[in-house]
Amino acid sequence: MSNKFALIGCGGMGFRHLLGYIEYLKYDNELDLVALVDNNDASALYLSDHLFKNTKKKVDRFNSLNDLFNSNVSLDSVDIATTNETHHSIGILSMKKNLDVMCEKPISLSLSYANELLEIQKQTKKHFALFENFRRDPINRFTKFVIDSEEFGDPIVVTDYESSFSQGKVMHGTGWRTKKEKGGGVVLDAGIHNADLLLYFLGPVQSVSGISKILIPERDLLTMKQTNHNLQEFYSHRIEDYDSTKKITQNAVDTIISTLKFKSGAIGSVLISDAI
Repeated sequence: MSNKFALIGCGGMGFRHLLGYIEYLKYDNELDLVALVDNNDASALYLSDHLFKNTKKKVDRFNSLNDLFNSNVSLDSVDIATTNETHHSIGILSMKKNLDVMCEKPISLSLSYANELLEIQKQTKKHFALFENFRRDPINRFTKFVIDSEEFGDPIVVTDYESSFSQGKVMHGTGWRTKKEKGGGVVLDAGIHNADLLLYFLGPVQSVSGISKILIPERDLLTMKQTNHNLQEFYSHRIEDYDSTKKITQNAVDTIISTLKFKSGAIGSVLISDAI
């Protein structure tokens, strides 16, 4: 019996999810994509056309969750690939509709929202899973194996340094990533991968301290082709909400330096920035 699901969010990441689904169909058909949801129908149409071109499969398109849930489309689950500030609310609503949820990271923009979502998951007993692809990378699986084998003893110190100098450009040419109320900045949007790997390798954190700062308060919004040509094929169809002719004010933190103490006794330092 197939699992019927809707893809919610048809921007750059939503398109990448669709490409993964098309590849999946070469090997299995248990998952059945039946609907696309995006407030910009042109984006949903782009994905719908691409799906049909590659699979001859047709799906319904909707401009909102309400339109989807008020339709006659039968669903078992949803795949959330929207902007970060909507993850928890869409996840909660979907589980209340008796649907299982796969969701892009991060789970939310705050701990309170995350805890609210987890409470709903406990109440509904629906599956809720985050896309955390970094820990599934073969090199990270191997690293975890080596650590668990204790071949080289127990880890006692870890340093995580991730810096991607943006030259004053908006990350991925997507304006919402500069806003703390929408994306959380590079620290939350990308740094969540670093946090997940640290927990994967070394276990729970006992305490954390640090400082954060906005080092580049105004940025240039360029196209994906101008900022990262390797990803342009995934983002060329998306509709930008911000004016690319003007500087964008960055109110999301773009740099953190922190120290960690793990319950295992290990200690660590973390630097994440797209400004240095």
